[in-house]
This record gives sequence, C-alpha cells and structure tokens, in this order.
Amino acid sequence: MTKDKKIKLDDEYMTDITLRNDSVAMVSGNQGYYSPAKGEIRILKGDLSWDDFGFKNAPKGKTEDLLIIHEREHEIDIEEKGVGTEKVSLNEFYQRDYHLEVGALIAEKLQIRAEFMAAQTDEEKRAFFEKYGADEDNKEYINALKTGRFNPNTDSEQETRKEMAFIKDSSIRYRCDPSDNSYHKNTIENAMLYLAREGDNVRSNPSGFEKEVRAIYQIGGINFSEFGNQDLYLMKSNGLDVADKLLASGADANKVVKFMNRGKEGFATSNDAFAWAESFDVSGLSREQAEILLQTAIVAKESADNIAESICLGEEDKYEFRTLDGKEQTALYLDMKRDIWEKNGTLSEAGDEEKFNRLMQEAKNVEIDCEGWLKSVEDILNVAKDPSRREEYEEVKRRARENQGRVVNVDDYSTGLELPLKGKSVEDVLDNMKRKEEEDRKFWEEYYEKHPEEKKKTERLSESYQKRVLNLQSSFLADELKRKKEEENKVENLIDRGKIETYAPLSDGLMIKIETPKFNKAELKKITNKDGESIEVAMIDGKKHGAEIVRDASGNIVDFKLYDHGQEIDKTNRNVNIRTDKKDGMSYTAVELDGVKFGAEIISDANGKTKAAFYDNAGLMMEGSNITKNYVEGEFYNKAQLREEIKEQKGELYENPKAKAQDIRFGFRVDAR
Repeated sequence: MTKDKKIKLDDEYMTDITLRNDSVAMVSGNQGYYSPAKGEIRILKGDLSWDDFGFKNAPKGKTEDLLIIHEREHEIDIEEKGVGTEKVSLNEFYQRDYHLEVGALIAEKLQIRAEFMAAQTDEEKRAFFEKYGADEDNKEYINALKTGRFNPNTDSEQETRKEMAFIKDSSIRYRCDPSDNSYHKNTIENAMLYLAREGDNVRSNPSGFEKEVRAIYQIGGINFSEFGNQDLYLMKSNGLDVADKLLASGADANKVVKFMNRGKEGFATSNDAFAWAESFDVSGLSREQAEILLQTAIVAKESADNIAESICLGEEDKYEFRTLDGKEQTALYLDMKRDIWEKNGTLSEAGDEEKFNRLMQEAKNVEIDCEGWLKSVEDILNVAKDPSRREEYEEVKRRARENQGRVVNVDDYSTGLELPLKGKSVEDVLDNMKRKEEEDRKFWEEYYEKHPEEKKKTERLSESYQKRVLNLQSSFLADELKRKKEEENKVENLIDRGKIETYAPLSDGLMIKIETPKFNKAELKKITNKDGESIEVAMIDGKKHGAEIVRDASGNIVDFKLYDHGQEIDKTNRNVNIRTDKKDGMSYTAVELDGVKFGAEIISDANGKTKAAFYDNAGLMMEGSNITKNYVEGEFYNKAQLREEIKEQKGELYENPKAKAQDIRFGFRVDAR
C-alpha cells in the first residue's frame, strides 16, 4: 500500500466519542467499563491509585487508547447493533458474552495495527513496541508484528485476510483459555443476573443467538465471522448445561439462581458433579430413592480427583470421601428437583428397588481425569518441584498417562461414601441458610451504623469530554481490502519486449514473417477450497489455455490437464514439464510442452506482485496487455474427488518420459526493437 493510502489516526476513518473519568467506582479491578444504563464509557483516571482499592503491586494495565477502543466496541455492540436484545438460553448468553469480549479484543488489535501502520521511522517503531511491550492480552499479535510474520502495510489482499484471521483467532485463544477462571466466573455471574432479571423468558434461541454473534463480528466494514475460527460455542460450562436442563424441565428460575450462586467459590464453576447426577433417569423411583441416588452420584463424581491423585501417586490407601461445603447446594438442588418431579409426575410412591440398586452401582462408576489432575497440581507437587526426584516424577506422569479416562468404581477406593445431607433434611438445611442470611444482613446493617466512614464511597466522575478514536463502524478494513485486491490483481507483462516479429524458413531458404498471436483479455485464476487444495489455470479470452494445475494443501502438484484455447490436449506421448522455482524471494512458474514454453509463465514476489507472459502451442509469445488475477474460494476438488481423479497419476509430471518431442513448426524468433 502506498503511503497516501495508509490509514492514519487522524483521517476519514476517525470519529469523536464521549467519555468520563471515574476515580472511585473501579473497586472490582476494572480499568474501564461501558455503562448501558448511563450510556457512558468510563475510564479509571484520577487521584486514586490501584493501592487505594486494595490492589497491591498491581501489574501495569492497558494503555488508555486500548481501554477506550475496547469499551467503544462494547458500546457499539449494545447501542448500535442491539446485541443483547434477543432472549436466549443461559449457555447461549454465556457464549455471547465470550463473543462480545473477543470482538472487543479484535478492536484493540485494530487500534494497535493502525498505530503500527502509522509508524514510519525506526524511532517511531521502537516507541510503538515499547508502548505495547507489556500488553498481555494482545501479546501474540504484537509478537507477530515484531517478527514480521504479518506486515499490515503489505499490498497483498490474501496476506491481509490471513492477518485478519490471526487477529480473530489469537483473540479467541487468549479470551477463551480454559485455565483463565476469572473471566469464566464473571460470565457465570452475568448469566445469573440475566436469569434473575428475565426469569421465564430465558429459553433456547439458536437463530437469535447466531444473528447477534454475526453482528458482533461486523467491524471495520468486514465480518470477522468469515475469518478463522467460526465456532459459535467457544467455551464449555457444565454448570450452565445443568441450569438450562433444570429450567427446561420446569425448575423455578429464582431457585436455579440460588443453586448456581451457592456453588464452589460462591458460584457454579463447572458443576461436573451435578451434571453427572442429571444424567440419571429417576422415573419410577420413590422420592427417598431418587434423593439418595442423586446424592451418591454427586459425591462419587466429586471423589474423582481424589481417586486420580491416589492412582497417580501410587497410593493404595482407601479414604472416607465426603463432599466439601456441598450440603447447601445439594439441598437447593434437591428442592428444585422436588418441584420438577411433582410437576412432571416423575416419581412413584412405591419405588423400584431393582432399578434403584442398578443405578446406584452405575452412579459410582466415574471417569477420572488423571492428566487434568496432574496439570492442576503440578506447580505445588513436591515430586515435580524436586530435581532429585525426577525418576519418581516420570513414574507419576506415566501413571497419569496410562490411567487417563479410566472408569473406576469409587467403592474400590473408599471406606464408604458419606452423603451431603446425612442426618439432615432438605428443609433443615434451607431453614438454616435462611437464618444465617438474616443474621449476616443484620450484622452489616449494625456495623455500618457504627462505622459510617467505612461505607462505600460514592462515584467521583469528571465532566464528560470527547476523544477522537478509530471509527470501528466505518468501512476502513473493507476499503483497505478492496484497494489491495485491485492492486494485487494487477499483472504486468513479464518482458518489456517491444514489437515482436517471428519468422519461419521456407524450403528454398527464404524466410516468411509469422503474425504474432494476440489476445484481448488474459486472466490468472486460482480456485481454493476450504481444505486448502487449489486449481490454478490461465484463461485467454474466456477459454482455458496452458496447464490447469491441481495442488494439495501443502502446495504439491497432484494433477494437471493441458488446454489449447479451450480444447483439452491429449498428453499421451507428449513431453510435459511444469516447473516452480523459488529464488531471491521470487516464485517462478512455467510450463513446457515438448520443449517449448506453453500457456502462462508467471513470476510473483513476496508482496504478491505478479508478472506474466502467455505462449501459444508453438512457443510463440502472445501480445496483449489486459491481464488480471482472480483468487476465489470454491467447492471444487475435495480430497475424495482428488483421489478419484488421479488414481493413475502418481505424482510424476512427465506423462511419458521416453516420448520424443513433437517437431516444432517454426524455426526461430527475432525480437525487432
């Protein structure tokens, strides 16, 4: 892209937005946020530091430019695209939240990209990398710029599309890291607020969910949905799967909220144990049988990590497994299930002893994740930290590997399972919870009456002001790709040859002038399918001419055909050579038919610039200047079709290596300049 086409930070693709500085309200650890209720982007900036909020030795945060563009994308999604208006299921809400954050990270990278493109001198580039050197959220993309993997200033549309896919996928990789539990917690909490607010309106809505996800990725005039990872479900939440199933079966929404919020660490992080309990069909059992079965399943699943630990460490002791802090959530769960069973007529008064005993055994057969356990404790495991115990640690890893995914019966590893509600009824536990909540409420009410100075401070907001930022709703990316496509599709004649005159000898030794072959329009066409396989062919005045080359995803030639102005050439007894060479950053491709050039001869540089010449079946260079390229995606030649097409083709480019070259009709060529 030439200098006058670069996207500058002060050009037509900028816009003014309204901000306020918030000096107090950021006690949650956010540096910035968009408030839909107040219609404002707020940035933490003022007389208070992170230490004032209890964050000691806090890492360096984002630059203000990235904070603003991140929150601006949220504002656009909510206010201008209407994302969040569709009523969806809890799991769809959860996925949508992740997509919203991925979209905001894409916006950050586009801000970074625009600044990189504007940096012209070495000093400006050094300042750019110093500015973003500590940014963890976008580290993968910044490193790709630093190493030259991507150059936003390239003239290649194809390379820019690859860069857009990387921008999206690296944002997904960062935001959707399963080990990043903090954002998972936040998203679950948001889902519970949504459920508490919407109640019975929470329902599965695949079409509405997909429509909003597509809208999220409409940035800069292009749709990032078309690039890279196109999964609609980015993360997994077993807890929300359980909650959605409970709601679908008739559970009270408020009870589901209480159940989820009472999970581990104050919320349901995964609820694997309850997901396991939900997998059992209790129809026909009595209420007592059903409740004992589900409690057994819960404790058995929660025991899986302890069993994995015992197996990996080679221990043979049996333990008395019991749930930790699971009594209250189990009571809430069974309270919901009672409503559902009564509503749906699931249980029977008499029960079913045979089914109950069979399901009890099944409930105790749980799958263990040994490698997952080892990964979660590796940093604190003594045998892993001590170099002198390397052989012991290798043995632990071997046991983890060999027992991964194994199904075990918890009775083989325990002296007996203790149920969460042993000796307590559901009603007893719920009454006790209610009493504790009331006691806590009264305690804090009295505490703040005695210590009014410790009440949470009110917001301190600056006056609103405007800032000029990259206009994410403009067509800056679409325009860039269009310009690059036009530039990339330009093809120059391979040789500045002047006027060509070609002669052939007659039988009496005289020479006869041969008219130079001409064309009106030439096109270099490449059709690529989703597997990366491609067809390359030259078109002269709308007809295939030269070699039609089929390549696999690695770029290897797996098949080819020859055409002469649309007519397929029988390759039998013909000497064909297709050469592709790389030298000094240039790619050279030419076809020889019986020893002379035929069809297209192409040279491409690293930036996608292409030169080409075209030859007829006698090796004569054709005249014409209207040459274009066209790269498209198609459904052609999937792997199965390719195999069928080339059963007899074993990768040799010579159809018959021993065939003699056909007599050449014309003797020689003279370039008259």
